[in-house]
Amino acid sequence: MADVLHFKSVTSTNDVAAEHARKGATHLTVVTADQQTKGRGRLGRIWQTFPQGGLAMSVIVRDGNPALLPLLASVVVHKALNGLSGNHTVIKWPNDILGATNTGLKKLSGILIESYTDPANSQKRFYIVGIGVNVNTPPEGLPDDLAATTLQDVSGQPFAKEAVLEEIMAEFHKGLDLQHQKGDSAVVEYYRSHCATLGQNVRWIDGGQEVKGKAVDLNAEGNLILEIGGGDKHICSTGDIIHEM
Repeated sequence: MADVLHFKSVTSTNDVAAEHARKGATHLTVVTADQQTKGRGRLGRIWQTFPQGGLAMSVIVRDGNPALLPLLASVVVHKALNGLSGNHTVIKWPNDILGATNTGLKKLSGILIESYTDPANSQKRFYIVGIGVNVNTPPEGLPDDLAATTLQDVSGQPFAKEAVLEEIMAEFHKGLDLQHQKGDSAVVEYYRSHCATLGQNVRWIDGGQEVKGKAVDLNAEGNLILEIGGGDKHICSTGDIIHEM
């Protein structure tokens, strides 16, 4: 496995990974921490890491197609968690992993990707893939308002966080190999076949914009295609999706 830099407490594993990348840390170096004091998710949201049961990790990526990195990261994490859970997970566009529970699908993992200019070469960029996984259920349980679940709840058994980390990184290597050998279309096809958003009536929100429609497909870049009536379609490349009941 790639180099792993572990810390007891950090502001954010993404921040620490970016700092090490600027100093020359290599492709697929991983930063992990038991606790994040300022963990963050997509769209400025806070990501809570539970010290006893949460895995907080960030991966330095210097290779591959950056435009498809959000989908590739989702495929990687889904493959790892789906295997560990016994096929009880799905992907929610753009890059959440949901676990099947007795009360429906709930968030199991989130991914945040950030881009930086490489100080060694201003023509190049590196990427930090931040991954948060709710591995084991805290003794006090998860807060009800999070609509979240854990790998333990979904699978019925606890896991060592190190084992989950190893599985994710093994899939990261396989995912990059798949992309190199079979192209971006292989990544998009896997994502499409495991995406719970497709076929759903959804609400797309991006800043002050909001569009309702049916999620019907992904394009070659992994953007979500909504059918909004009258034969019109809306392409979602950023923003958030809410599954309408």
